[in-house]
Amino acid sequence: MVCQAAATSTVIDGARAARKRSLSCYLAHSLMFSPLLAAWGLGLGEHLTSATMVLFAVGVWLVTLAGAYALERAGRQGPMEAALRRLVYRRT
Repeated sequence: MVCQAAATSTVIDGARAARKRSLSCYLAHSLMFSPLLAAWGLGLGEHLTSATMVLFAVGVWLVTLAGAYALERAGRQGPMEAALRRLVYRRT
């Protein structure tokens, strides 16, 4: 029971971390989905069924969640959030 609570807490913490880094997560999804699924890339979208597409999407989401959680544990912003802040708040 304690392990299940710890795992649930980790997933929730990962989701919170992804929320803080939503721009980076969104772009990471695009960078993972597009070259693999589009016809100009590997074209896997043509060969995946609905079930395998769901598995692929959940896998991409979990990879993104793990990356956001690692950044949270390291106390770092997402790369795109940091770049956006540098562009918007640069000193003139």
